[in-house]
Amino acid sequence: MIPSQFRIFCFFCRILSEGQYDSHLYIVFPYYENSTLQSYLRTTNRILSINQCLIYYRSLASAISYLHLGKNNTHMTIVHRDIKSSNILICKNELKLYLADFGVAIALPQILTEKDFVQIGTMRYMAPELLEGVIAHTHEALCSVDMYALALVMWEILTQCDVYPITGKFHEKLIHF
Repeated sequence: MIPSQFRIFCFFCRILSEGQYDSHLYIVFPYYENSTLQSYLRTTNRILSINQCLIYYRSLASAISYLHLGKNNTHMTIVHRDIKSSNILICKNELKLYLADFGVAIALPQILTEKDFVQIGTMRYMAPELLEGVIAHTHEALCSVDMYALALVMWEILTQCDVYPITGKFHEKLIHF
């Protein structure tokens, strides 16, 4: 069975199977027909309603809150460290997003060490203070790295929203100007 610290996956995706093969842990999730948020947003002429954008925002914010506030089975703060649109799955009915790929996530210990502050994840989504090596050595600083990446994902969603100046009605007015 998956150790309790990995049970956090249940909050985000339904588990079909879990186990261990040799020294490797595995989890099997359902197939997500719409794939990742990244590929979904890149679909030609994809425009989301403001309501859909807000549903996605709430879904992602709830997931991060669950991790950072220790509401999980371990009651520890967990940082994902690789939040990006390609690590977010979208359900078939397009109403929910699921945070996935916890390969570099960590449950923060009471006392942090230098190894907790390594540059890990996807560079495009890394907070500047982490990239520059000037991050404060606190739990809050590590959580803020996730929040920075979350804000970038939210921006990606917003740029596909019908009220965004470049994709929505404002853009049509610019073309006819």
